[in-house]
Amino acid sequence: VEKSSAMPVYLIAVVMALLFSTGVQNRCAMAIGAGDRKKAVSYFSTTFVSMIVISLVIIALVVIFQNPLPHILGASASLFGGVKDYLLGLIPGYPAIIFMMVTGNMHYLNGQKRPVIIAAVIQTLIDIVIDALNVFVFHGGLFGMAMATSISYGVAALFVVVAYFAKKPSVGFSLKSVSAGSLKDVVKAGLPLAVEQLYNVLQIYLLNIIILRFVGEFCEGVYSIMNTLNNLLVPFNSGIG
Repeated sequence: VEKSSAMPVYLIAVVMALLFSTGVQNRCAMAIGAGDRKKAVSYFSTTFVSMIVISLVIIALVVIFQNPLPHILGASASLFGGVKDYLLGLIPGYPAIIFMMVTGNMHYLNGQKRPVIIAAVIQTLIDIVIDALNVFVFHGGLFGMAMATSISYGVAALFVVVAYFAKKPSVGFSLKSVSAGSLKDVVKAGLPLAVEQLYNVLQIYLLNIIILRFVGEFCEGVYSIMNTLNNLLVPFNSGIG
C-alpha cells in the first residue's frame, strides 16, 4: 500500500526520463541524418547535463518536503511513516532511472540492443537479491526495499553508460557543446510522450487519493497489485505494437 501511495513520485522520474530519452533520440537521429554530427553531440551533451541537474533538484525537493509529501500523496496516519521511508529510499535511484532510459535509447540509435537487455537483467537480479537480504538479513523495512530498487537501477545505469562510451559511440559527449537551444529542441521533441505519461501519473495520484479516503487501505493494496500486473504486461504490449 505504501509503495502504491509513493508511486506518483517515482513516475515523475519516469516522465523526465521519457521526455529526455525520446527527445534526444529523435533530435540526434535527425541531426545525424542531416550530416550534422556536431549538432547531435550538442543534443546528447545538453541532455546529459540536464539530467544531472533535474535529478538533483527532484532529490532536494523530496528531502526538503519529506514530511508534507506523504500527506499530499494521500497517506493516512498509519501509512505516513512507511510512505516517507519508501520515498527516502527511492530518491537516490532517480538519476539512475533517468540515465538508464536516456542512454538506453542512445544504444538503440547505435543499433546496439544487447547492452540494454543485459542492463535490464542486471537490474532485476540485483533488486531480487537485495530485497531478499533486506527481508531475511537486514530487516530494513520499506526503506530497505526502496534502497534495493535504487541500488539495482544504479548498477544497471552505470553498466549502460560505461558500455555506451566503451565503444566509440556515434554521438559523443562535449561539455562545450551544451546549449539552451539544444535543450529547447530536445524538450519539444519529447514533450508529447511526456505529457501522455504525466496524464497517467495524475490518474494514479487521484485514484490513490479517492481509494484511501473513501474506500480503504485494503482496496489500495488490490489497486497496487493491479498496477504491478499491468506493468508486467507492458513489455508484451509494446513488443506486439
